[in-house]
Amino acid sequence: MLETAEQVEHGRRQEGVLSEQEIRRLATQRREQGKGANLSFIEGIKEEVQLIEWPRPLQAVQDTVVVISLVGSLAAFMFVVNAALAEGSRALYALPFNLDKSIAQQIWEAFQQ
Repeated sequence: MLETAEQVEHGRRQEGVLSEQEIRRLATQRREQGKGANLSFIEGIKEEVQLIEWPRPLQAVQDTVVVISLVGSLAAFMFVVNAALAEGSRALYALPFNLDKSIAQQIWEAFQQ
């Protein structure tokens, strides 16, 4: 079901999301108030920091564990892939090649033995 523009706007207001027009209006209002460039910039930073939704300590620890485990898993997977490719490369270059036959044909014959 498609939502009308009014329904979307109403949902945004309920969620606390400002529309683009409201953001522009507020930015213009703040510029007009102007208490000095440096002072208003610092106040803006303070306001933005207060709006940040910081994670709870338990959530931060859980996220850290997930990231570390994913990185470890990917590192282990890449190690295994690298080892397999290195072993395959060693096996390929260790084969004695005959210039009268194609390399692919010689590899096929070596694997059939």
